[in-house]
Amino acid sequence: MVNNRNFSRVSFAIDALVTQAEITIKGEVRNISLQGLYIEPDGKLDAGLPVDVSIQLSGTTPEVAIKATGSVVRVDENGIGIKFSKIDVDSFAHLRNVVSYQCGDGDKVIGEFFKYLDGQSK
Repeated sequence: MVNNRNFSRVSFAIDALVTQAEITIKGEVRNISLQGLYIEPDGKLDAGLPVDVSIQLSGTTPEVAIKATGSVVRVDENGIGIKFSKIDVDSFAHLRNVVSYQCGDGDKVIGEFFKYLDGQSK
């Protein structure tokens, strides 16, 4: 199997809400990257359709949330893979901090992001 991932994927156990059309499900994030996440949900969503994702980070004052728009790119017996397509600047900064902390190498994570941006501009 070929790994087409551009970003480091890290384990991260936290609850998230995912909304697709009029359906909102709750699930536990299993891993996350700057490009998306894999979640074990308490319900089902359809592949190929857009979703809104909200992850409330615990232990922060004031409360901090990562909010993104994306699409379901994979559905299997254990969970759902979501690829982000849009994320606001504040949410991206929080996501970058989470991934950098979990990865243990902030320079690597930001380097992957700049490499990705460079490839998008060509």
